[in-house]
Amino acid sequence: MSADGRHAAPQGEPAEAATSAASWRALRFFNAYRLTIAALLLSAHAFSEDFGRLGLPRADQFMLITTGYGLAAFVLLMLDELRLGGYALRLQLGLGIDLVALGLLGFASGAAHDNIHILLVVNVAYASLLLGGRESLAFAALGSVWLLLLAGFHARADGRADVLFTHAGVIGMALFAVAILARNLAYRLEASQQLAEQRGLDLANETQINRLILERTDEGVLIVDGDDFARHANRAALRLLHC
Repeated sequence: MSADGRHAAPQGEPAEAATSAASWRALRFFNAYRLTIAALLLSAHAFSEDFGRLGLPRADQFMLITTGYGLAAFVLLMLDELRLGGYALRLQLGLGIDLVALGLLGFASGAAHDNIHILLVVNVAYASLLLGGRESLAFAALGSVWLLLLAGFHARADGRADVLFTHAGVIGMALFAVAILARNLAYRLEASQQLAEQRGLDLANETQINRLILERTDEGVLIVDGDDFARHANRAALRLLHC
């Protein structure tokens, strides 16, 4: 199994078939989480009497972006149910949507210190566990560049360039930090699973060898349990018992 949750497929077997069931469940959970976040943001927006209290001076933009994010999450969830598209492609597509939508939402709130960008860090960390390898670092780099571009755009419109760029830089460093940590954790999990699979294979081989030895020995071997029921008898024992 690789760090992205996919087992090494035998030659001639499609790579899609090698993706573990646990990885598909993790992907469905990720998309359901996205949909939940969008629903919560829309609910907070709709039921708040004072948008300014939530840090939403650009309420129309926030509503539009959140609605689009929710629809995208719903489509991704439906793709999971219909099993359309590849595992890696859907994971990368979802993370790309996260970068665009959550980046825009953070600055649409009008507050450089907005906590919405923390959701982006969480999503990158979770996706890095599923992606592994260099892809997680690539998305962290894309996210950092995207936030800096957004900071530059809003700095021209609103000023406060120092605050905006500082915020974007801190979030960018956080993206790289969680991507590296999650990637290392994914590698450790992969190594642990490979070790467990190898030990299971060794145990199965040892059991088979012991069974062959018992079957081919000239000595009669009869195995009984605590209730004196015969559990196994080799060929020599069956001959002695005239069975």
